[in-house]
Amino acid sequence: LTSNVVWERVAAENVFCLVPGADKKLSEELVVVEAFYDSTAWAYDWSPGADEASSVAGLLHLARHFKENPPGRSVLLVATSGHAQGLAGWREFLWAMQAKGKYLRDLERHQRDRLDQAKAVLQALDEETPVTMALPGASGPLAKAMDDELKQESERMAQELTRLRLLGDGNEARIRALTDYRAQIRQLTWGLAPELVSAQQRETLERMLPRIRRAQEAILADAEEQLAALRSSRDMRGMVAVREVAACISLHLSSGGDS
Repeated sequence: LTSNVVWERVAAENVFCLVPGADKKLSEELVVVEAFYDSTAWAYDWSPGADEASSVAGLLHLARHFKENPPGRSVLLVATSGHAQGLAGWREFLWAMQAKGKYLRDLERHQRDRLDQAKAVLQALDEETPVTMALPGASGPLAKAMDDELKQESERMAQELTRLRLLGDGNEARIRALTDYRAQIRQLTWGLAPELVSAQQRETLERMLPRIRRAQEAILADAEEQLAALRSSRDMRGMVAVREVAACISLHLSSGGDS
């Protein structure tokens, strides 16, 4: 019997519910009550969640109670995700509440720059002869992306050569081939004039283009995800407005075991 489980990176969500305070003065204070809503699968596709559900059930009970009995202070109910990932959702919420507005704006600008840069590289890759825009000495987003990829490839080859040399005899042919290949890569990072690029080096650049596309598509997706998270943080801060946090309560209840 064998089992193979592959982890995937996904963006989870925190869920918020603001209950405005009924007391004119106390409503400017905010009490935050948190509970996590996700469970842990210790075996593939088997996540009973009975024990974990106790906390979020308590949070829902509070929501019903406050609907019928409005509190004096404002209450923010927060259902968080990523509990088994080091309280990721709760940490993200606390960070968003405490971060300076300028810092959040700077992060948004950085992510927009990443987004625009990735789009520019992908647009260049769609041109008829993209390798021409990636030759040493060229300027533009694709040339920079190619330079970064070449440096990473050189570093990967250096690590592989170190590994092979540590293994000892029997790898001489492979070592010679990788040494020659790394020398070609390094020459391309030195800013050769386009007319000095050999046919072999040009082929190497051609082989790099699909890697660059995959890397830029990943950057594009990540930047979009980060921007969405930052916008969500800004919206949440706008929802609580200028209320001062008086207390934070984290519910971590137990039903007595998984069943």
